[in-house]
Amino acid sequence: MPIVKDGLLYVAAGVSAGLAVFYLAGPAWASPFFLAALFTAWFFRDPRRSPPSGDDLLLSPADGRVIRVEPVNGDPEVSRGTVVSIFMSIFNVHVNRCPITGSVSDIRYHRGRFKAAFKEDAGDCNERNEVIFEKNGARVRCVQIAGLVARRIVCRLSRSEAVEAGQKYGLIKFGSRVDVYIPSIYVIAVEKGEKTRGGTTVLARMKEAVDEKEA
Repeated sequence: MPIVKDGLLYVAAGVSAGLAVFYLAGPAWASPFFLAALFTAWFFRDPRRSPPSGDDLLLSPADGRVIRVEPVNGDPEVSRGTVVSIFMSIFNVHVNRCPITGSVSDIRYHRGRFKAAFKEDAGDCNERNEVIFEKNGARVRCVQIAGLVARRIVCRLSRSEAVEAGQKYGLIKFGSRVDVYIPSIYVIAVEKGEKTRGGTTVLARMKEAVDEKEA
């Protein structure tokens, strides 16, 4: 399985340390370094994903578990919408993907603390990066939130860039969370406790499409 390029340096460091210890002290002392390199390669895995088709779909930007589905009012980008929080443990794939096809309206980075990402107030006080995706005037805000172990947020998008649903756009290293602020034109399709896969799990569907199916 391929790994993201951001992990290559960590893997190389572990292998190099293992080789050095192997020649100096023997295989028994070197094995922890090789195991650490193997785990790091697995952590930075980058599985191929095929997003489902449909202009009415809003896809999960991250692998993980839904820990919050709540209404949100007064948000500057998402009026009368819903926030879905996805917690990513160190065992999840950490590549983040675009939730919709559209463009990047804005990107905002905020310095902050490194509290455990599953704590509700982590979205307000932790280091985080906001990406505003826009499609036909509707905005979806994805917030990459650093966690207790995560100390590095990667975002490779730029303002006004055109994006496709399921497209990779960044990652958060070693445990984290992504909050997705979804406008009221969508019907939420997940519940608290569900597991998600970035770029394939449908978080929400446009109300118009849902109404047409039910009619």
